[in-house]
This record gives sequence, C-alpha cells and structure tokens, in this order.
Amino acid sequence: MNTEMRSVYVIAKREFLDAIRDRWFFFFAVLFILLDSTVAYSGIVSGGDNTFLKPAVSLLNLALILVPLMALIMGANSFTGAKESWELLLIQPISRKEAVLGKYLGLGIAITATLLLGFISAGLILILNIGSKELSHFLLLVFLSILLSLIFLSIASLVSITLGEKAKSIGISFMVWFWFVIIYDFILVGLTLAYGELIIALLFLNPADLVRTTLLTSLGSAALVGPAGAVLSKTLGSFTGMIISSIALLAWLLLPLLVALFIFERKDI
Repeated sequence: MNTEMRSVYVIAKREFLDAIRDRWFFFFAVLFILLDSTVAYSGIVSGGDNTFLKPAVSLLNLALILVPLMALIMGANSFTGAKESWELLLIQPISRKEAVLGKYLGLGIAITATLLLGFISAGLILILNIGSKELSHFLLLVFLSILLSLIFLSIASLVSITLGEKAKSIGISFMVWFWFVIIYDFILVGLTLAYGELIIALLFLNPADLVRTTLLTSLGSAALVGPAGAVLSKTLGSFTGMIISSIALLAWLLLPLLVALFIFERKDI
C-alpha cells in the first residue's frame, strides 16, 4: 500500500469509528432497520400475489425518502466539523485530497453498513415468505440504495465544504433533500405529461428519479415508472435506458465530489 492510500485508509478508519459513535448514525440505523423490516412484511401481506413487486416498491419508496436524508445530514455533520479538527488533520503529512477522500470513504462505509443491516433483515423476511426466486432484483435494490447514499454524500461534501458552517450546511441539506425527493417529482410529472419526449432530459437531473426508474424498469413494471420513465423506456428501450441511467448515476457520484475537492484545495482553513 503506497503512502497516499495508507493516509486515506487511516483517515477513513477514524471517520468510520467516529461516525458509528455519532447519535445521527444510531438514530438512522435503528430507524432504517425497523422501517425496512416493517415495510417488507407489510408489502408481502398487502401484495397477496407472492411476488417481489409490491414489497420492492414499498422498500424503494422508503429508500428514496430516508437514504438521501441520512447521507446529507451525516455528511453535513462531518464535513463541517470544528475548524480546529480540520487544522489538526491538515498539519499531518497528508494532502487535502487525502483528507476529503478519507472522510468520504469512512462515512460512506458507515452509511453502507447501516443500509446493509436494514436490508438484511428485510431480505430474510422476503426469503422466508416468497423464496429466493427474485433475489437478483432485491440485490439490485440494495446496490442502487447504496449508490444513492454515496451520491448524496458527494452532494453533502460539496455543500458543506462550500459553506463551511454546520448550521448552514444542515439547513441547505434539508432543502436539497426536499427539492430532489419531494418537489422535483411534481414538476417532472407535470412537464412530462405536457411535453413528453422534450422533457426526458430532466429525468437525468435527479438521481433519486434515476434510481426509481432503473429498478422499476428492471422489474418490468412500466405502469409504475411514471411518465418520464415510460417515455425513457419507449424512446431508448429498457436495456439502453438502464445503461444510460447507470452512466448518469456514476456522473452524479463523481462530479460533486470532484468539485468539492477542487474547492477545498483552494480554500483557506
């Protein structure tokens, strides 16, 4: 392991340990495990057809609401720590890039661990009740949820490093969550119904919508992907649409983090 990777590993390990001791981590971990288990069982009971579709939609909706909020709040809480903590970190023989990447990876692993705990409990309930015949779709849901958390953690790093104050960063994080998870869908549905294929590009401006469309398209549930998702599948085809959506999600993961690194390299701490 070279020196740069070792530095990132040490910072990530410390950040992970700090994160799992944080009250926000405990709150979201307990909440996600309880809600995941409850939603999975409720989806099976209300579905009545012994398939994964109903619980998948329920778990997806839960993930789209809770996962971005978890990543944004935990990210804002960490990246806007006391100025003295950044100074103490940066007087070590490490670069600013290593410091940010270490924090990001440590937090990302902590959030991933939380999600896996919740999904393991939900997965056991699903397997015991409907079997493992649609396990691949469930694993895709888990993967997309983790990817969504890393995307919003990237956004949190950008917001927090840009603003530099915890109160402002948490406030803006709530606004970001409200925009992407609540408001954007209403605008997108209205515009898509009015303009159809001309508005399809707007789907790629919201990672939460991309995750929803990718999973539901893989389930073959055209009726549930919404107008924008239906237009995407019709225009590009299900497979091509999923490939392009995946590339867009990767861009959502990398671009905010790269911009955050660029800003932090030039920021006076």
